[in-house]
Amino acid sequence: MSPGRARARAAAKNAKAAGAVTGLGEVSAESVQARATALASALESGAGCLPAGGVAQAAAVIAKTVARTSIAGGRTVVALAGATGSGKSSLFNLLAGAEVAQVGARRPTTSQPSAAVWGSEPSSALLDWLMVGTRHLVAETASVAVTVVSESESAGRSGAAPQLQAQHRPESESQPEPEPERQPELESQPQPQLETETAPEAQPQLETEQEPEPLSETQPRLETEPETEPEPSPGSELEGLVLLDLPDFDSQATAHRVEADRVLDLVDVFIWVTDPQKYADARLHEDYIARLSAHDAVTITVLNQADWLTPEALDACRSDLKRLLGADGLVDPEVIATSVRDGLGVDDLRRRMSAVVAGHHAAVRRLDSDVRSAAKVLRVGVADSEPGLDDSADTSLVDALSRAAGIPVILDAVERDFWRESAVSTGWPVTRWARALRPEPLKRLGLGKDQSGISAAISQSDVRSVLGRSSLPPATPAARSAVALATRELGDRAGRPLPQVWTDAVTDAAMPPGEDLGDALDQAVVGTSLRARDPFWWTVFGFLQFVLAMTAAVGLSWLIVLMVLGWLQLSAVATPSLGPLPYPTLLFLGGLLAGFLVSLLTGAMGRVGARRRKALVAGRLRESVEEVARDLLVAPVQEILDRHRMTRQHLDLALSRHRA
Repeated sequence: MSPGRARARAAAKNAKAAGAVTGLGEVSAESVQARATALASALESGAGCLPAGGVAQAAAVIAKTVARTSIAGGRTVVALAGATGSGKSSLFNLLAGAEVAQVGARRPTTSQPSAAVWGSEPSSALLDWLMVGTRHLVAETASVAVTVVSESESAGRSGAAPQLQAQHRPESESQPEPEPERQPELESQPQPQLETETAPEAQPQLETEQEPEPLSETQPRLETEPETEPEPSPGSELEGLVLLDLPDFDSQATAHRVEADRVLDLVDVFIWVTDPQKYADARLHEDYIARLSAHDAVTITVLNQADWLTPEALDACRSDLKRLLGADGLVDPEVIATSVRDGLGVDDLRRRMSAVVAGHHAAVRRLDSDVRSAAKVLRVGVADSEPGLDDSADTSLVDALSRAAGIPVILDAVERDFWRESAVSTGWPVTRWARALRPEPLKRLGLGKDQSGISAAISQSDVRSVLGRSSLPPATPAARSAVALATRELGDRAGRPLPQVWTDAVTDAAMPPGEDLGDALDQAVVGTSLRARDPFWWTVFGFLQFVLAMTAAVGLSWLIVLMVLGWLQLSAVATPSLGPLPYPTLLFLGGLLAGFLVSLLTGAMGRVGARRRKALVAGRLRESVEEVARDLLVAPVQEILDRHRMTRQHLDLALSRHRA
């Protein structure tokens, strides 16, 4: 089988393994962007009512998601993170195939992150976003050479060094430039070296797995070649990998710790490098692994410097480390034991990284996990449901607002004003003028009755609304207390099932400043029309009273004429009579008496009509007060509840495990 076909089959196997390990079939860049959009919407709708720490975390995650998904390419960023002296820089150099990271006995040595890049896909934008300055391009053939001869460190095996960056070239940098044209030949050359140099080491495994008897040196090659597929070059398996060596997260230099934490928030895969002396370090487990346990699918733990331990001690140390990782929240944690000195476990670590890189989902997996973690923190500050409020305000609330607005005083004035108008229009003419001189009750309150002569387009209530406040007396302390109690009950009923921050917001919305509420109630009263069409019976009885008054006037005039004629002793004029009563007397007395009786009747009808007018105006005023209650009290509370509902829905959307 050709090396190219072997590489393709290995990449397919790694991709399948990555999918099995991470379980990322449902995660994509589009789903992550949708989650981030939902999280941003939750921040907008829940502004001021969500935990401050969670809001800051969510804002950072959203910014990170936008920046990471906007960078073209499918590279996977893997970070080697560990404590001081864990040997991560040495492991990084071994994986990179060059002395990229500085290794020294003085601690701490690493102060800035370094990057090793596999593959030809551009990575400048990604590394600029990560703010990593030291960059090393790992060539495929260089990886093969390092993997095969890392122990021998032979100068003759460094033929691929010209493909590395200039600052990391070995002393043999006088190689000719046209190396890329000879790359196909280089790809085919390492394969025989692998077969030749590794065959003796593979013999014991073949002997153990296939036959109990020892095999000769020629037999493994004859049996291995048909059964074992040619291994692809390690560089091709790590195509698309960006490996970072971070400063020590427990460094005594604060700047080093801050830099390590900054980069850890941005990378896709964590490789926690520890050693037998510090594998149980509380800072590693409590501050990092436990906190990032939600990212278990992209977390690899390496127990470095395993050559210090005996096989029995190594097994015990790995078991204890797995126990600690399980306590940190990792599910089925895997610990890879490595040693830079003898290469133990390095190939296993490379294969594990290859499986993650081949899946091309580590980046979106990390972003997806970050978004869900941020949404989970915010979801604690939101209830599972919210109470519903009717569109109409509560009766007790409207009653309290009506008393505070002086509605009872206004209704009494309306009733008395109607009765006065009835008396003036239909009362006894003898006393009607006296009632007309009395002040109008509504005018005394600054609520004069609408005049029918005003244009229908502009009513008297419109004029009063423009002119300003009424002359109503201020609300009594008892009325103000009733309003405060009613609004507090509204806030308590709406905010009782919600978290405290949301409850406080509902209470504040239900209790606006007293001046605003008082002005709104006064304007509602002033803007309410107190006018109604005059009853028809006013006209009928008014005309009747006029006729009776004229009758009495005619009788009185007749009697005056007769009196004058008698005083002048002129000849008497025959006066018609009805029985013993002459017509003049009958007309005068009858007109007065009938007018008085009609006034009694219209007075009774006026009192009934006044009560009806009072009920009519009371309905109008109550509607105005209800509108004020809806606009200033219920609507703000409902807005808070709607914001809570929208925030909960957005967070649930960001937390959903599967997205269409």
